[in-house]
Amino acid sequence: MNMQIHKKSCWFLAILVGLLWPASAVFAHDYWLVPEKFSLAPEESVKIHLYYGDELKIDDERPFQKERTPRLDQISTEGTIDLTATRVDGQKPFATLSFPKPGSYVLAMDRNAQNIVLKGPEFTAYLKEEGLSDILARRNPKAPGRERYVRSIKTLIQVGERITDIPLKPNSQRLEIVPLQNPLRLKPGYVLIVQLLFDGFPLMNRQIQAYHLENGKLITQNQRTDGQGKASFRLDQPGSWLIRTVHMRPCKQICREIDWESFWSSLSFAINSP
Repeated sequence: MNMQIHKKSCWFLAILVGLLWPASAVFAHDYWLVPEKFSLAPEESVKIHLYYGDELKIDDERPFQKERTPRLDQISTEGTIDLTATRVDGQKPFATLSFPKPGSYVLAMDRNAQNIVLKGPEFTAYLKEEGLSDILARRNPKAPGRERYVRSIKTLIQVGERITDIPLKPNSQRLEIVPLQNPLRLKPGYVLIVQLLFDGFPLMNRQIQAYHLENGKLITQNQRTDGQGKASFRLDQPGSWLIRTVHMRPCKQICREIDWESFWSSLSFAINSP
C-alpha cells in the first residue's frame, strides 16, 4: 500500500506545482494541506505544504504563521498533540513531521478571522460560484461585500499498515467535513459519504465539492448537503482527493463594518490503488 500511495502522492504534488499560475483575487481562495506523501513508515519524515488557490491551481504556498494559526493539532488514537508551539514562524514548507507509531493521523488546523471587502459585482460572482443562493437572495447586488472569513483545514496521513478510524471523529472545528467511511480503507470506485458540521450540528443545503487531478485534468464532483448535512462522492480514481466547501451567514458578533461571516473547510486525503 505504501508504494502505491507514495507514487500517486508525488505525482499529485508535481501536477500541483506544474499548474502554478496567478489566480483571480475573487476566486483564488481555497487553502489545503498536501503532504508530500500521504502514506509513511513509522519515524519517516514528511514535508507538509499549505497551498492557496482555486480548483487545485496553486496561487501561492503559505508558510507557517503563528499569529494566523490558533490551532494546529496532530490527532491519533494516542491522543491530540498541539503543534503550534513547536513550529517555526515563517517556515516553508508549512511543517516537517514524523510519526512514531503506526496508525491513521489527522492534522487539523484553523486560521483566524480576516476581513475583506469586494465590489458588488465581484461579491455576486463569488456567491454564485459557491452556490450561496440564500445569501444572494437577501443582499443588495450593488452593495459591496463586507465579509469576515475563517478557515478550518484537515488532511489524513497513514503511517504503516495499521488503519484506525480516527478520521471519522469530529474535531470541534467551526465548519468541518467529517467522513462517514474511512477514506484510508476505501478502494477506487467506492462511494464516500461525508457529513458537514457547523458548530457541531449538521449543515444542510450547502454546496460541497470533491476535486481530483488525473493526468493533469481536473475532475470535479458537485453536490449539496441533504437534511442531515450529508453528501456522497464516488472516488473513482486512486490517489489524492480534496473535498471543500464554504458556508456564509449574516454577521452575528462584532459586526462593525462587516455584513457577512464565511466559514471555509477542506479535507485532503489519498486512497489506495486496487
